[in-house]
Amino acid sequence: MADTIRYMHEEHFMVHRDLHWGNWMLLENNDVKLIDFGLAFVLGKNGFAKDYWMPDVFAPPELAREEGSDFVADVWYLACTFYNLVHPNCFGTHSKRVFSIIPGPGNSY
Repeated sequence: MADTIRYMHEEHFMVHRDLHWGNWMLLENNDVKLIDFGLAFVLGKNGFAKDYWMPDVFAPPELAREEGSDFVADVWYLACTFYNLVHPNCFGTHSKRVFSIIPGPGNSY
């Protein structure tokens, strides 16, 4: 999974922006494929997306702060996906739970 993200970032300068577990397919031969590129964005070598999409509870902190996103957003999504595989109910059903742990005005560690 990490190799897929690395390839997408380094070879195509693309950020997927929606890497939750539902967008990964496990094939019969145990290959893993990434699907659903509906929110994908080509950033270029030094690009930055300024739109503020919020697809689900895995949304990265910079989007919660309305700062836009870059390749780091996919790393956040991948980490959340791995964490969610180990702890299936960790994020609940509402983004408020995730955003409550993000440092920002009124929030701290």
